[in-house]
Amino acid sequence: MDKSKFKFINDLSIKLSRYESTRKEYMKFLIKFEAITLLITFFVGYITYMFIWNYGWADGLILLVVAILLGLFIVVAFPFHYDKIFSSDFKDTYRKEIEETFNINIRGKAIDSDFLLKCDLFSDFNVFHNDDVIQGIHNGVEYRITEARLELKDTGKNNSNYNFKVFSGIVIDLPLNKTVKGKTIITTKNDINKTKGLPVSFIIYAIFIGLAPSAILVAQGHKLSTILIGLFIPLSIVAIIIFGYNFLSRLNARKYSSAKLEDISFNNRFVVKTEDQVEGRYLVTPAFMERLMGIQTAFGTKNIKCAFFDDKILFAIETNKDLFEICSFFQKMGDPKIIQNFYDEIVSIQNMIDHFKLNEKTGL
Repeated sequence: MDKSKFKFINDLSIKLSRYESTRKEYMKFLIKFEAITLLITFFVGYITYMFIWNYGWADGLILLVVAILLGLFIVVAFPFHYDKIFSSDFKDTYRKEIEETFNINIRGKAIDSDFLLKCDLFSDFNVFHNDDVIQGIHNGVEYRITEARLELKDTGKNNSNYNFKVFSGIVIDLPLNKTVKGKTIITTKNDINKTKGLPVSFIIYAIFIGLAPSAILVAQGHKLSTILIGLFIPLSIVAIIIFGYNFLSRLNARKYSSAKLEDISFNNRFVVKTEDQVEGRYLVTPAFMERLMGIQTAFGTKNIKCAFFDDKILFAIETNKDLFEICSFFQKMGDPKIIQNFYDEIVSIQNMIDHFKLNEKTGL
C-alpha cells in the first residue's frame, strides 16, 4: 500500500472512529423503535384473535394480514431507511478530506438524460433520477460520477402510472481527445436489459397481465378448453407486442457487428459490438480490458457496461450501493476496509484516465 493511500485511510479512520458512540446511540434508538413496533404488532394480533373469536374468519383474517404485513414492513424496511439517513448525516464529516485527496467536488452537476439516450447502452427509458454527483479533475482531465436510476414510465388508462426499472447504479463519463468514427459498446453477457429494447421488468409485468384472464377463469371453475383459450389469446397479443417491439429495436442495432477479441477470458465475460471493427479493436486493447475489469472489481459488481461515442467514454455500473459508503449504520465507524473500498473505486476510474492518457492530445 502506497503512503498516500495509507495516510488517507488511516487519517479518515481515526476521525470517523470518534463518532462510534454516536452510532451506538442511533442503534439504541432503532432497537427501542423495533421493540415497540413488535409490541404493537402483537397487540394488533391479539385484537385479531378477538375478532376471529367473536365474528369469524372473514373480518379477522383481513386485519391479521394487514397487521403482519405492516409489522414486517416496518421491522425489515426501516433499518435500511435509517441507514441511509445515518450515512447522509455524516457526509459533511468527511467531505473535505475526500475532496482534497482526489481533487473532486461531491456536489457536482448531474449528467444529461439526452446524453444517456444517445449512448445506446440502455433499454428504452423516459424517466431519469439522479442523486449524488462527483465531479473531479485528474491530471487535468475532468470526469463525473453520477448515481442514476432509469425507468420506463407507462401511463395506462385512468391515469394509472407504472414505472419499470431499466437501470440503477453509477454512471461515469470521461472525455476523449478525438471524436470516434462509430460507436463501440461493451456489455457483460448477463446483462438482462438489452440495448434499445423493453426492460425485463416490463416484459414480466406484461406476461402477468396476460395470465390474469385465465386465472379468473380458473377461479370461476370453467372448463379446461375455455381456460386455454383465455390463456392463449392475451398471451399471444403480449408476445406479438414484445417481439414486434424488440424486432424493430434490433433493426436499429444492425449497424453494430460483434467483435471477437484475442482475450478468451474477456470474451467469456463481455460482449463487444462496434460500428467500426478497426476502430473498435484499437480502442478495446488488452490494457483497456484490464482497467475495465479493475473498475468492475473495485465496485464489486457483475454488471458493467461501457460505450465509446462522439468524444466521450461512458461507463454504467449496476449497483445498489451509494457513492459514499464510507459510513454505515450497521458497521463500526472508521472501518478501514470500507474506506479502502471507496479509495479503490475512485482510483480505478483515475487509472482508466491514465490508460488513455486523456490529458494528452495523442489522437488515440
